[in-house]
Amino acid sequence: MANIDADIISHESYMELQQKLAAAEALNKKLARDIRILEKRKENVKVSADTQYSITKNVSDERQKQELYLKLLLRSHPDIILVFDDKTNFLLGTDSICNIINVSDISLLYGRKLSSIIERYKPPAFTPKMLEIIESNFLSDKSYKEIYVDEKLETEIENNKFEVKILSFNNDFGVYAGFLIVMHDITELSLAKEQAEQASRSKSEFLSRMSHEMRTPMNAIIGMTGIAKKSKSDNERDGCLKQIEIASKHLLDVINNVLDMSKIEANKFEITSTVFDFNRVVKDAVNVLKFKAREKRQNLIVEIDEKIPQYVISDEFRLTQIITNLLANSVKFTPEDGKIILRANYRKEFEDNITLRIEVEDTGIGISDDEKSRVFEAFEQADGGTARRYGGTGLGLAICKQIIEMMGGNIWVISKIDEGSKFIFTLPMKKSDEPPDDNNSEPGDLDYTNLISDIKAAGRSKALHILVAEDIDINREIVGNILDEVGIVTEFASNGLFAVEMFYSNPQKYFMILMDIQMPEMDGYTATKTIRDSYEGKDIPIIAMTANVFQEDIEACRAAGMNSHLGKPLDVENLFREIKKHLPK
Repeated sequence: MANIDADIISHESYMELQQKLAAAEALNKKLARDIRILEKRKENVKVSADTQYSITKNVSDERQKQELYLKLLLRSHPDIILVFDDKTNFLLGTDSICNIINVSDISLLYGRKLSSIIERYKPPAFTPKMLEIIESNFLSDKSYKEIYVDEKLETEIENNKFEVKILSFNNDFGVYAGFLIVMHDITELSLAKEQAEQASRSKSEFLSRMSHEMRTPMNAIIGMTGIAKKSKSDNERDGCLKQIEIASKHLLDVINNVLDMSKIEANKFEITSTVFDFNRVVKDAVNVLKFKAREKRQNLIVEIDEKIPQYVISDEFRLTQIITNLLANSVKFTPEDGKIILRANYRKEFEDNITLRIEVEDTGIGISDDEKSRVFEAFEQADGGTARRYGGTGLGLAICKQIIEMMGGNIWVISKIDEGSKFIFTLPMKKSDEPPDDNNSEPGDLDYTNLISDIKAAGRSKALHILVAEDIDINREIVGNILDEVGIVTEFASNGLFAVEMFYSNPQKYFMILMDIQMPEMDGYTATKTIRDSYEGKDIPIIAMTANVFQEDIEACRAAGMNSHLGKPLDVENLFREIKKHLPK
């Protein structure tokens, strides 16, 4: 029988051969049908020599066609397949067999017994378990063989993982006719499974750390509250309140990290651009960590390149978040009497576009080469011991990396164990010749005492009334106590509808409205728009006071007509700054 190799015939010849085979097949079917009709009539069938040759040739061509199709099928099949007859002679297989048996041409295996192939080529892909199954089932003297492997067989070929199936097959009469070995590449599937399992382990570890990070400050808050209630000493109560404040801020940081990562994973994290004072942002970030660094007797140094413009355009809030996070890490992982340096360098300029390089260097515990690749991954820390010793959720650096990349920059780390670390990031910005419309530089320099004094002084000359729309009792009590400290008269509305009615009843009474967002009957957005629609409500300052603190929430507040936004938990100093800004003249 002639062999047809698809690799050495042209496309035109191949298509012509296909047409001839189709015509031969049709003729063969017609002759067979005519013979069956004659046999049914019980007539003598006399077939000429030419017809006999034609039938024989058609049968040969049909077999040749089937052989070609089988050969093409095996060549294109992605799995590794070896087929043996009932005497364990090799019949056929895929060309990829050559890769596992180290032969140049599969034709060298035709007719060879499996035992000879194993003995001569010793295929490394044939594991001991596979050889045991083959030996006990197919190389034995059993006259009837039927196999079903009820266990998982795997092998590796050149770092790729394969799932192995060994199956027997029967002929049309149900008699054992041979067996085949199928190797299916599961490398990608196995890798995906490993990655999923690793992700599951990482998230489980993260949840364990998160539970610890949340329960620890909660334990301090609850415990110190109990001690303060029982204490008869003012000093002891003050100490308890201080610890409660510290624990509460830590808990808020944890919650903010989780919310930021959730927003990032949901592709709802947004970057905005505003004009701000770069030096002030650095100063504010350093002030947050100054007290903790002083507690550990650490030397915190700030170096700002004089070439950096005073006013730049970027995301002020996110830049502060990045610098604060990196400084917090350095303070946490640097021992007492260590040194931390924050550097901001001017790199390049093109028209109004500039690039800054910011570094946070410390003399802390350092990071090994193996662990550097993991520190920027979500839910990860350098190692489990770090989490147990120093705490943390493992989200801070991952969030920083995501924010920096979304702002068009890059971040990397240089570090050695016991020699410290240097986190470096670059950010593109625009320079601005004009200060921001609402420049916070002056209020930022005011201390808490001056704020209170200024508000009280304004209240002595004229009674100050603020309308607070808030549906939660405890929140109303907190705001009332804060405002009472500076002599402001507070009136409350338990929802937006009541707030609108109270304002309409006496619009000249209030110099400011503090507006919650999520309230029954009427939310804060609708209430603000309703007040703004009235002639008396066009100019009254309305400040959002809400737990909705994402950037889109702030923008929604401004779109509804609010002047500013205060997040919950309330920062009292920020609240007093807003009040001072809108005091009646």
